[in-house]
Amino acid sequence: MTTRAEIHQIDDILYSRADSDGIIRNVNDAFARFSGHSAAQLAGQSHHVLRDPQTPGAIYDLLWRKLGTRQPTATYLCSRTRAGESYWVLAIVLPLEDGFISLHLPPRAEIFADVPGIYRESVAREDEDRTDPDRNAITLRRLALARGFPGYDSFVACALAQEFAARGIMGTPAADLRGRALSAMTESLVLGMQGQVGLIRSFEGLQLIPNNMQIVASRLEPTGGPVSAIAENYRASSRGISCRLQAFVGHDEGLCELAARGLSHVLILLGAIRMLRDVGQEMSDAERGRLKVTGPRLALAAQRAVGETIAASARVSRAGAEIRRHMLALDTIRVLGRVECCRMQEAGGLASTIDQLDVFHAEIRSRLETIVQLSEVIGAAMGEVQAMAIPG
Repeated sequence: MTTRAEIHQIDDILYSRADSDGIIRNVNDAFARFSGHSAAQLAGQSHHVLRDPQTPGAIYDLLWRKLGTRQPTATYLCSRTRAGESYWVLAIVLPLEDGFISLHLPPRAEIFADVPGIYRESVAREDEDRTDPDRNAITLRRLALARGFPGYDSFVACALAQEFAARGIMGTPAADLRGRALSAMTESLVLGMQGQVGLIRSFEGLQLIPNNMQIVASRLEPTGGPVSAIAENYRASSRGISCRLQAFVGHDEGLCELAARGLSHVLILLGAIRMLRDVGQEMSDAERGRLKVTGPRLALAAQRAVGETIAASARVSRAGAEIRRHMLALDTIRVLGRVECCRMQEAGGLASTIDQLDVFHAEIRSRLETIVQLSEVIGAAMGEVQAMAIPG
């Protein structure tokens, strides 16, 4: 039987295939070894036999929801051996016509560090209220935010990239063109997601400034005047940009998260093709025959996902450029405020308010520029992957 210490020293790929009801039909030796069950004992059992209470129900809900829409997905799971010991894996789940394939990897990435604690808190919350309709979104959001990502898809994409890089699953950046392209995408994704969080925070701070301007204006111009008009114009313009920013980075369906979702699908599919090729060497002839049929389907899906991610990256670039153009209008209003400071000389706090605008505008311009540039890097790297044949 595999002990807890031994489990975390093994770098095998754990393979299982189940039917549409989650009944296990086949596993490889590594899966049996980790679980403490024999392959014969697992055959015909539900995947629930491996379920550990440390994994929130929200995570299983996510997996089944993705399978229901025939989307590949990945997430961290805590599983349980036959002897009752817990072990963690990054689970990659691929839908089939008659069920699904699971590929499990013991965690190696630094990004995994916060997962157990967040899962414990989520399980406790679920125990308190199992009827909470928002439990899924809350758990996934907490996972993302704990590591500085605005949404769950960007968290998963980074986790996949780190776990694959730790094992050389996609090839090495030094020796493999695809490895270099995916390495560039990973680095750009991490920096881009950090930029998104910073951009949201900068703009949230900016939203307070029109109120401050209005307060200053009421002292300087009790009956109204140019400062009051500047404050009102700035408020109206910043609201319009706020709406665009929310569509850009503000939620799970924002453009940046959609691009991250495409990237995670690409990583899942390319990684799965490579892992299934390795796993297939140790399987029975019948199972190997199934995998030979699955490989080309995954390759075709990967090609589609690459094209979709290139298109999503281009949309991010265009949207970022549009927001920059709208920021120019805010800059014009800011300059008018500075002119009024000079005209009025003693501006009763207006100068310090405009100074704050200078800082926030510079931050937002810089973060927008970074996100747009990084999305272009991701798009270019995807273009390199697209130009290469994807083996099935």
